[in-house]
Amino acid sequence: MKEKINSFALCSMSVSLSLSMFWGILTTYMFYKSNTSSIISLLIGYIINILLTKIILLFYNYQSDKSLIEKFKNIFPKIYKLVSLLFISLSILLFSLITYRLSSFLSNEYLTETNELYFFILSFIVILNLTNKNIETISRVSTIILYLSSILFFSICILLLKDINLNNYLPLLTTNTNNIIISSIVYSVYFSIPNIFIYTIKKDNITDKNKLDKMFYKFNIYSFLITFLSIAITLGVYGINLSKLFSYPLYSVLKKIKIFSFLDSIENFSVILWIFYTTISASVILLSIFNNTKEIFKNNNYSNIIIT
Repeated sequence: MKEKINSFALCSMSVSLSLSMFWGILTTYMFYKSNTSSIISLLIGYIINILLTKIILLFYNYQSDKSLIEKFKNIFPKIYKLVSLLFISLSILLFSLITYRLSSFLSNEYLTETNELYFFILSFIVILNLTNKNIETISRVSTIILYLSSILFFSICILLLKDINLNNYLPLLTTNTNNIIISSIVYSVYFSIPNIFIYTIKKDNITDKNKLDKMFYKFNIYSFLITFLSIAITLGVYGINLSKLFSYPLYSVLKKIKIFSFLDSIENFSVILWIFYTTISASVILLSIFNNTKEIFKNNNYSNIIIT
């Protein structure tokens, strides 16, 4: 039975794929590499991202009735298995990276005496359980999370506006051009490339596939807005020197928020966002790993990896 989802549900997963890397890894790098010029790096990186997104969609639209492995087979007929195995290896690396980063944070911030491996195993079990459903279930969960996380994120932004000091953005150019360009490229790659995991479902299985490209760009803009506001507000509240001191600046800045006297741990909401994004993105990546591995070895000679 073919799995069917609509373009909105599919693109909602792209938000998590883009933001899971940014939330726990990329923010620290951006502040370290480009200082207050991180805002400029984001803008330049997004322009590069548009080109990368165009390439991703072109490849996705190519032979829309084919899976990713079948496309590799048509493009690289002699070495498609090698290319496929390389892609699967990179997928495993990416899955491990985002899951471990979240596990490490939870261990360091909440249960310092607990080995982060336990958090990794627990996270893996949750992600595996969601992956074992199907892409339709993942997309439905992703759609719900999209609405919840949007309300949560923009509420946080509003609460932090009063703490922003415009002087923290100055001077805007505090690093050399090379650092700005490098951080822009790194941002665009981390932000764009994970979206290739939407290939885990064939385009022909999308009920309104004619709307996909336009919908994908809309969600791409939305994801960029999240990253831009996260960097801009953190920088505006803390300034670059203080922001660089924190391993998880998006988490730390929320400690500035206090609502009444009984609600002062708003930073935990940031963790909820991160868990949301990581769970969905890791589930999509893991599903892609399972499907691609199964297909590459289906009815093939295992000993012949390079030549079909």
